[in-house]
Amino acid sequence: MKSIANSLVRFLFVVIGIVMISAFLGMTMYQIDISFTSYFQNLKKLVILLVNPSEIIVYKDIYRIKYPGPYPSPFEKNYSLFPMFWEYYLYSIKIFMAALVTAIFAGIFLTYFTSFLPKRVVQVLSRILSFLEALPDIFVIFVVQFFIIWFYKKTEILLFPIAGAFEKVYFVPIIVLSLLPTLFFYKVSLFMTMEEYQKQYAEFAVSKGVRPNLLFLKHIFRNSVIGITSHSKAIIWLMLSNLIILERIFNIYGLTKYILNYKQIEIIAFSLIMFYIPIFLILLISKLVIQRSTGREVMI
Repeated sequence: MKSIANSLVRFLFVVIGIVMISAFLGMTMYQIDISFTSYFQNLKKLVILLVNPSEIIVYKDIYRIKYPGPYPSPFEKNYSLFPMFWEYYLYSIKIFMAALVTAIFAGIFLTYFTSFLPKRVVQVLSRILSFLEALPDIFVIFVVQFFIIWFYKKTEILLFPIAGAFEKVYFVPIIVLSLLPTLFFYKVSLFMTMEEYQKQYAEFAVSKGVRPNLLFLKHIFRNSVIGITSHSKAIIWLMLSNLIILERIFNIYGLTKYILNYKQIEIIAFSLIMFYIPIFLILLISKLVIQRSTGREVMI
């Protein structure tokens, strides 16, 4: 219960931080008005609208709106945030979650088979992973697009659609988004499992003839998972930054597109909070499951 309470307190602080930063952005987005009065007007507006998100109004042309006060003019063309928001939101969430699951399972799968290789081969693989992990996100995205276009020109076969627009594309964005996180997770997982293999209990199990796959699944990976999960936030931050770039380059009509199309502080704050909720739940559930299965405290 204490662990859950601490996580909920951290969640509350993140939400408060999003609201406060969004209120600050409101002083510079439409017109420069940096003052405590303007900030607290934006803060008040955000709190009222976030408590009642159904009252959020989307303005079609935000930069042509006259601002007599903290609220936009009601005479401009506008419509409710819902239900259009859910289409953009769910599209981004599906891509993000599918890429996260792909990265985790691919990392575990690669670690499992690599753990049976000679130490010299593992060391070479670690160096290669360090090099690949250092590649810029945007470079990987462009390489994938270039390869699909090049293959299409050579064979006239379009492997997968590479531009989203109003047509929902999933396969390529999910694969591209999961590439670097997979390498990162694989590198961390491999390092942690190799450390476990050097401990006395692993050497003793090998001397007793315990099967390698049983040793890995029942002991090695179970004990190294705590160290692996401590890097989960870094993986998620990497994916979030990649998702923003991905949606722009692939012309995906996801949450990034929605925020950039309608630059209103209430939309920014609500979108970020809604995106953070499933990430928080995944981290919390993972933490509780790992603590229950290992009996050790996990810091996520």
